[in-house]
Amino acid sequence: MIAKLLIMLILIKGLAVAQVSNPTLLGAERVFATANTIAVSDAVTPSDNALLMLVFSHRTTSDLSLLTVVDTYANSGAWTIIEGTREAAQADYSFAYSIVSGSPGSGAITATLSGAADRSVCTFFQVTGYNATPILQGVYDSVGTASTMSAVLPSGVTGGSKTISFVSNRGTTTGITPGTNETELSDTTSGGTSSMRLEIQYSSDQTHNWTTLTGGGSHSGGIIEIQQAAAVGGKRRVVVVSE
Repeated sequence: MIAKLLIMLILIKGLAVAQVSNPTLLGAERVFATANTIAVSDAVTPSDNALLMLVFSHRTTSDLSLLTVVDTYANSGAWTIIEGTREAAQADYSFAYSIVSGSPGSGAITATLSGAADRSVCTFFQVTGYNATPILQGVYDSVGTASTMSAVLPSGVTGGSKTISFVSNRGTTTGITPGTNETELSDTTSGGTSSMRLEIQYSSDQTHNWTTLTGGGSHSGGIIEIQQAAAVGGKRRVVVVSE
């Protein structure tokens, strides 16, 4: 007798992989004065298990202005600080991140430079769905004085990752135009003459571009790749009923 397949029922529970979310803006502050401390947010509640990130853009004539970050959130880890490369004509920035393990609740965050800077902008944002080692690769030394600039990661971007870039521009009076394939998260100016402007954008590209920067001005920026969370194991079950 030739077996006749009546029903084939396949139940599959595969690997669950969370992609890195699009970044969410949590706060942006600006100071057009000689100061070294910016209170970035007050009564802001990040997502549970978020990766918190901060970029501090400032005008300075010294490479010795180092950043420290303090927050009042529950379950937040130590802040990792990466000092960007200063362009000779004074545009500089710092990048920082912290991993939240659980619910952060409502709180505030303060960023402080070791040396005073005039014309400063600080932007605070988050992502979810990231790996336990979130920053897979980064470049922090993109500088220039032309009206355009690019930041390029050394290796191709892995699937599910998110790339985020930031540029600190001195002298900009109008908005910075993000790259063709990038989505702008924020574009904030300190205000006043010879202002500082900080633009942040994201995509999944290896190369990020900016245009309408102040030609003859000063810009410094970088780009990071945030890798997705590790896959969670699953089960596969196949049930075949025949006669």
